[in-house]
Amino acid sequence: DGTIEAMIPNNPHAPQTVSKQLVMDMSDTWYPEKPVVPYLRATQDRVVLEIMRGCIRGCRFCQAGMVYRPVRERSLEELKRLARTMLKSTGHEEISLSSLSSSDYTKLEGIVNFLIDEFDGKGVNVSLPSLRIDAFSLDVMSKVQDVKKSSLTFAPEAGSQRLRDVINKGLTEEIILEGAGQAFEGGWQKVKLYFMLGLPTETDEDIIGIADLAKRIADLYFNMKDRPRGQKLSISISCATFVPKPFTPFQFEPQISVDEINRRQKLLLDCVKGKRYINVSYHNYKISVLEAALAKGDRRQGAVIKRAWELGCKFDGWDELYNFDAWMQAFADTNTDIEFYSHRGSAYDEQMPWEHLDYMVTKEFLIRENKKAHEGIATRNCREGCSGCGVNKAVGRECFADEKSGALTSPVPAQATAEVPHGELLANKKPVRVFFEKKGRAVYISHLDLLRAMQRALKRTELPVWYSEGFNPRIYLNFPLALSLGVEGTREPMDFYIVEDISFEEIVSRLNGELPEGLCAVGAAAPVHLNKEIGFAEYTLTYSGSMADVKAA
Repeated sequence: DGTIEAMIPNNPHAPQTVSKQLVMDMSDTWYPEKPVVPYLRATQDRVVLEIMRGCIRGCRFCQAGMVYRPVRERSLEELKRLARTMLKSTGHEEISLSSLSSSDYTKLEGIVNFLIDEFDGKGVNVSLPSLRIDAFSLDVMSKVQDVKKSSLTFAPEAGSQRLRDVINKGLTEEIILEGAGQAFEGGWQKVKLYFMLGLPTETDEDIIGIADLAKRIADLYFNMKDRPRGQKLSISISCATFVPKPFTPFQFEPQISVDEINRRQKLLLDCVKGKRYINVSYHNYKISVLEAALAKGDRRQGAVIKRAWELGCKFDGWDELYNFDAWMQAFADTNTDIEFYSHRGSAYDEQMPWEHLDYMVTKEFLIRENKKAHEGIATRNCREGCSGCGVNKAVGRECFADEKSGALTSPVPAQATAEVPHGELLANKKPVRVFFEKKGRAVYISHLDLLRAMQRALKRTELPVWYSEGFNPRIYLNFPLALSLGVEGTREPMDFYIVEDISFEEIVSRLNGELPEGLCAVGAAAPVHLNKEIGFAEYTLTYSGSMADVKAA
């Protein structure tokens, strides 16, 4: 019938089961303290600091929350050291605190306060993804978004409390509305809501509940007595299609059909029609169908992937290049039924293609959680009590032993730093003009990327440069002559200010120690007026053809 009867090692050296290797002490592990800094602007253009691994919540659709168990936190002392080191070695303007659920890190407030105090006025932004929206998280976010209020993100995942209990989201409507109300009072006007369509046991009432929840959140804003004038509410609803994932309680579930996905999307659109402040967007359901097939697939799909590549499927991450018909052709050409993988449920006793991999969470636990989902019964989070997933037995110790012993919460003495008051720095700023070469591969760096590269190099030098004031302080940096892309430069000017007495030779030396290949400082001087005194630019053009060609032209 197409299912797997058994999986047996075909090599005498291969074990029957391959077990995950686990390090419990996250503060005693290697971490990339000097990540590669690209010339060009990249998508993840920031320092990423992992504060913890694992998640206590146990959402039944979440693969990462299951396979990264148990929860392991990095100590506050180690995070402070890593933050200093990584920002110094890269010169990045942003640091992101990364985890599956940042709000659950026990010393979150401590690391946020440290970053704000340590890098005050140094042009470093703090990013906090994966926050649960509650009073504590809003207080933390208000510190890193003190002036400019960007959008807040809620992830209810489901439109009704019944369905949130099914997926074990651990989030009530009361908590959502209370968080939204506090956010509005704190000055936020943009709210993003993340949901999934096609979750197990979902009904039309649950979909209608998505729109109703968005409307109730909007009512909180419109009913505020001291609502700011001239500011508009914006509620964005983003809907992904449920994809059953291995190693989760929902690995046994089917994905709904393409026609049903389309119908439910249209139903939600109808429910918010006429509400201009509510915007609905969808993940491409044709990609979700393929995701489900690949997620629950076995090695037979290797032939499908190869055939799809032969048919031109190469950059499918971009919607405009995703060719659904070509993928369907690949399934047909290899005599593989996509319905078998995407839209078929699995029995509890079925041999799954991934069961030779042991992530310490037992199949018995996944089955138990799946049954509780269909009964609408939620499971408490790991800090409130062990749910018996099997990880603690596999590890041979209690999951939160370090946390309870105080190993992660010991006070860390603040580093003493003698800083010059900001007002004095402004009064003492002195102009500097550095001349530099731009040659070799560096000629292909655009002007904006050159600006970023120089800013980061100056940060890494730790020269006493002057930062602009305002909400987003940056190194004041100016190029009186912007060099065209692809053109070499032998003496390009770059202007900035310093706030301490330091020799030009020292500035050039320290800058050359941090500049990437192709960029080299060749001298420095003190201009009377920045952005002035540049009377002309001299160009040299080299022609490699013959004089006969010149005459003919």
